[in-house]
Amino acid sequence: MAVCDFNMCFTFVWAGWEGVSHDARTFVEALRRPHLGFSHPIKEKYYLVDYGCPQTKRYLGPYNGERYHLPDFLRGSEPRGMKEVKIVVASVALHNFIRIHSKTDF
Repeated sequence: MAVCDFNMCFTFVWAGWEGVSHDARTFVEALRRPHLGFSHPIKEKYYLVDYGCPQTKRYLGPYNGERYHLPDFLRGSEPRGMKEVKIVVASVALHNFIRIHSKTDF
């Protein structure tokens, strides 16, 4: 699970949590565990969340009956070990570094 700000920088990442857990379950657990430092949206801002996530204040899920391009967002394989999880987290850190320090906006 990942959260990005409006500058396209990651503000929260939870990689490799319990294998094949559903996105909604991961989201709810991130909300319930304050020690993770999940960044809630600021006043008058919203997070777009996946179908199945609870519709609560400042979290906006998809509209019922609306068609989405779900095949475009199919998951890859689950991580096979801590090394793969650490690669994801390192990639996020590298992405943020480039976004913050690069003069060119790709």
